Amino acid sequence: MKKILIPALTAALLCSSAFALETSVAPKVTDIKNHSPKTGLIVGNSYSFYNCGVHSYLRGLTRENKQDWKARIITISSGRLSYHDVEQYMGPHEMDPYAKKDEKGNLINPMFDVVILQGMSTEPIAEKSIPTFKKFLNQHVATIKECYRKRRDVMIQTMEREFPPEAKFTHPNGGLFTWVELPDYINTNEMAKQCLARNVAYVPGDGFFPDAGHNNCIRLNYSCMPEEKIEQGMTILGEVIKENIKK
Repeated sequence: MKKILIPALTAALLCSSAFALETSVAPKVTDIKNHSPKTGLIVGNSYSFYNCGVHSYLRGLTRENKQDWKARIITISSGRLSYHDVEQYMGPHEMDPYAKKDEKGNLINPMFDVVILQGMSTEPIAEKSIPTFKKFLNQHVATIKECYRKRRDVMIQTMEREFPPEAKFTHPNGGLFTWVELPDYINTNEMAKQCLARNVAYVPGDGFFPDAGHNNCIRLNYSCMPEEKIEQGMTILGEVIKENIKK
């Protein structure tokens, strides 16, 4: 069963791409000739770099199957697939580590066993996939709402308990962030160094204003850490803020 996972997944990706892509981009070959691909080219937008990108799932499947696999990712931030010269990407070059040679020493063209085209999130969804997409989208939204609600509550409750009264912060009804304002004399860029020394990080607020300034502000994210880490981090941040409050 495991041995069909990779070709099945890549075939699904290629076929769905053929439906979803802009009309100017259509794979010349959608049938995978090599049903045990060892090299791949992933072409798309910058979402390919995130942990939940296609490359992560492929890597997990190949590791589970103990299958040799390596892939190159080529992206253009906010670029449509039509911006990419895929044929040029596929062409082998003597110095390219992905280049392969036949028995006579000639470069093999194309250079990759399989190509995955990943459209932007604005690409239309294949008509036949819409019911399934809606089903799992609703489930996913319900899951992340509950997850973020718990993490937000832990962050806000810990801030209310550990932060000094001079620290003012928002109580968000949604989203991923809360906003903190400290006394004007506290420079959160400098204070960030103190927090990093204790393994706590935040985003200083001055980067969110076109005219700079606002060095006393902080943006905190509660989406990416479990509750126990959030409580620990906010406790430490509260201690650092108190150390910087003028007596």
